[in-house]
Amino acid sequence: MKFPNAANGVSKIYTAEILGLIGVACLLVSAIIAVIGVVTESAAILGSLPFIIAYGVLAIISFILQIVGINKASKDDAKFKNAFVWLIIAIIAAGAQGAFAESNEAISSLFQAITNVANLLVTVYVLQGCISLAKQLGNSDVEAMGNKTIKMIIISYAIILAMLVITIIFGLIGKGEGAAAIIVAILGIAVAVVSIIAYIIYLKTLSRAKKMLNE
Repeated sequence: MKFPNAANGVSKIYTAEILGLIGVACLLVSAIIAVIGVVTESAAILGSLPFIIAYGVLAIISFILQIVGINKASKDDAKFKNAFVWLIIAIIAAGAQGAFAESNEAISSLFQAITNVANLLVTVYVLQGCISLAKQLGNSDVEAMGNKTIKMIIISYAIILAMLVITIIFGLIGKGEGAAAIIVAILGIAVAVVSIIAYIIYLKTLSRAKKMLNE
């Protein structure tokens, strides 16, 4: 094992992303319940609360594991240090998003967009770190996979950000009522679905990188 710190760090990042995936799945369920509640004008929306809480808890654990993992991996490759900086920014933005979640949906959505941009950069720099290590180990397959994944992740996040912008616009126009509320809820589902796809793509590459570093 040539890069023990990176091997340990990438393994923790991989675990963090699995928890993140489960969290987004909870968010998807909560969004679906919210749509049902808005359409039926019932209290069904309250059923989404446990899933939102689960998402929050998993997100916190995921962030902690990411911090530890990225910091560990940075000891073997400097590119992970850039990922660490953007992860801190993502944590701050996510906290601000939560603070405005109930009082101002538009501002909350704005901070969600900032969080997504920061998370994108975390992902890109982690992948660049894996690519750098793959080059040093002469593993062209992981290197090529990493480069391809970066392109796919950027496309996924561009779609997510576009939908978040539309969500903000409808949130301001409709003020959480009527058709606008339904559109915002549906866009929330779409964001969750695309996020899950991005997670799966990212996890596949991290899995290959983890295997490479443990050989």
